[in-house]
Amino acid sequence: IGTITLTDGTVLTFAVVLNPAYYGVYNIKYKDGDKDAPVFVGYNKDNDNAKNVGYKLIAEGTYSADALADKMFTIVPKSTGYSISAQGKYLKQPNLSYWNHIMFSDNAAEAGTYIFEETTTADLFKLKSTGTGINDVNDYDNLVFGNDNSGKENLATFTLSQVESYHLTVSSAGMATLCLPFNVVLPPSMTAYDFASTNVMEEGEGAYICIMQSIAGGGNTLKAGTPVIVKAEPGDYDLKITMEGSGAKTSLPGSLLRGNFMKQELVQGTDVKKFILTKDNNGVVGFYRMQASGTIGANKCWMEWTTPAGQAEARSFVFSFDEETGIVHPEVEGTIGW
Repeated sequence: IGTITLTDGTVLTFAVVLNPAYYGVYNIKYKDGDKDAPVFVGYNKDNDNAKNVGYKLIAEGTYSADALADKMFTIVPKSTGYSISAQGKYLKQPNLSYWNHIMFSDNAAEAGTYIFEETTTADLFKLKSTGTGINDVNDYDNLVFGNDNSGKENLATFTLSQVESYHLTVSSAGMATLCLPFNVVLPPSMTAYDFASTNVMEEGEGAYICIMQSIAGGGNTLKAGTPVIVKAEPGDYDLKITMEGSGAKTSLPGSLLRGNFMKQELVQGTDVKKFILTKDNNGVVGFYRMQASGTIGANKCWMEWTTPAGQAEARSFVFSFDEETGIVHPEVEGTIGW
């Protein structure tokens, strides 16, 4: 927004409106001739001119995304452009040296400012940052995007489509773990649960009960970054994405759940132990102490627990839900939470 003062003293106010105007969650596709490749945030070890290794902007091809939300970008207006993030990571300002990969940061303060520049083809845009564009993908870099600071020709072109919902499959146990980088509205008949140390009771030698506390139900908004156990009838659900955060439900104080956005390796701790949602040899679902290490999928959660002095070291936690009496021991086929 700005003002212009005419010679007669009249003050005119004007506004510059970005076109198109984006605010929400989007899929971005790299479009070049016959290429129509979804773009995602992924870990890449290939060195660019600056020897960068880490999370980068990549198009599917040689690579494939690990999770649905790896391809879902939150785009928010920022000063003269937009900030772009995915899975809690922010697309950084490009390095102004020639041909360096476009990196992501965990720090929101490092988010770059980008614009979507229209081309002569409808709904096809160049993604540029303060005068510096993203170069066409080169095959030798395995569809990893990089900055071209020399000539602005052959800049990569993209299409964008807004994503209305996140697809979640609830297992035959009627439960799933969830931790998303954007707000979602829970569908009817779905409840999100959390628990803290005050909700844990010792049941036997190394066996504990989690009294799960409902923090959000159907129609409630679950805040971005909140790790939860969701309970619903087995099946597929679409959780509506919303940018409205007023009244969003979040974790209990002292929650024992820990969430992740990106697929990652978990390493067992010495004092603080990690437990993952799975089943025992009898098919009983609960949180069970993991072995030395293991890989957990994107947008999941696990629990962490320090056994109190004088108690047997915890091996398992089974569930009791706050609206029920007795202990719930669901029998399932397969493993959930990983």
